[in-house]
Amino acid sequence: MKKTLGGAAVFVITAAVGGAAFAQTAPAPRPAGPAANAPVSQAAYVQRRIEPLRAADVNHDGTVTIEEARAARAARDGGRRAAEFARMDADKDGMVSRAEYHAPRDGGVERAVVITEAEQKAREAFARMDADHDGALTAAERQAYSERRAARRAARPAPAASPSTPASE
Repeated sequence: MKKTLGGAAVFVITAAVGGAAFAQTAPAPRPAGPAANAPVSQAAYVQRRIEPLRAADVNHDGTVTIEEARAARAARDGGRRAAEFARMDADKDGMVSRAEYHAPRDGGVERAVVITEAEQKAREAFARMDADHDGALTAAERQAYSERRAARRAARPAPAASPSTPASE
């Protein structure tokens, strides 16, 4: 049985990791200089968010399964697994206990990503950022949205610490 992410979670995944967790190739770099201030159309914005998901969807069924996501992540991984292991090994004993393994995940559940849902969330995010509703994002609109988002995050209460699981489990 395939599980799908809720709308907000799809956008969070896509936005938080920039789609890179699912990409087989790196997304196109953002332009520097004057081009960085050029307006971005909704089509370009959505395409940038969805392209990595489409690349990871190897069987072209419109859904990125856990297996497809893992394969895409492995394809672009390079030598980062060792760095991830070192980050997870909090007590630096050369082993990752169950508590260490689950600590950064904060109880998250792995699920498939339905590309059409992610595409809709990208359109909704674009609409929230497009303050003048002209169908293009200016550098000022992107900056204003980024500042509003940072303010909302700063206003959130800190998450409660989760109890440690004994390493023997």
